[in-house]
This record gives sequence, C-alpha cells and structure tokens, in this order.
Amino acid sequence: MRNDGLVASDLSAGSRGARIHLTESGWESVRDDELARATEASPLPDDTSMCCLLARDGPNLLLGVMEPTDSPLLLIPDRPPRPVGDDSSSTGSDGVPWSWAVLRERNPRWFDLSSMEVKPAPPPSAAPP
Repeated sequence: MRNDGLVASDLSAGSRGARIHLTESGWESVRDDELARATEASPLPDDTSMCCLLARDGPNLLLGVMEPTDSPLLLIPDRPPRPVGDDSSSTGSDGVPWSWAVLRERNPRWFDLSSMEVKPAPPPSAAPP
C-alpha cells in the first residue's frame, strides 16, 4: 500500500512504532470501494431507519444507512426481515437473534446513489424531518 501511495508514515520506512495513515489517494480508494458496495445494495428499503450490511472484514462491518442515527448502537438481526404480507405460517413467537454494532466513524460519508457522488450530508429525500 505504501508503494501505491495509499498509506504514509510519520517516520522513515521500516521504522518501528511509526504511525501509519491513509493518504488522500488511500481515502479516495476507500470511498470508491464504499460507493461500489453501496450501489449493490438495491433495491433500497422503504423504511429509511433500516441499515444494510454492505461488507464484513473480520469484526469490522461496512453498514449502509439511509439517514443519521440517534445512537452509535445499531441492532443487526441474524437474517433479513420477512417481507410484509408474507404468507408464511409463522406464529410470531420465534425470536430473531440480534447483535449490536457500534458505529465508530466520526464523519460518515454520504453518497447520492442516483448521481454517484459523495455528499457532505444525506440526500434531502433521506434527511430526517
């Protein structure tokens, strides 16, 4: 990644204890990857409070959200919800195991999927009232 100019260090190459950080090119690569994964999350849910698991890398999750959240904690079910009006024979007594996801991104990136652009805030159609 260093040879590709995606990361840089505050010390010379090979130094122990050096802090490594993404360069602007590295952040651009991350944004491109996030946007590519977000475009695969269609159709978008009708409920804008829902989130979508876009990718997983070990304990790290890339989540797609339609609007800002009130809490850094999100409940993630172990399977997608059933469509409304599903004619299954469920009595509603079966629980769904949930896991907590903690949002750690200080400045989430917002994408307008119709224009494929990074936006400073959620698109107006997804903004809370």
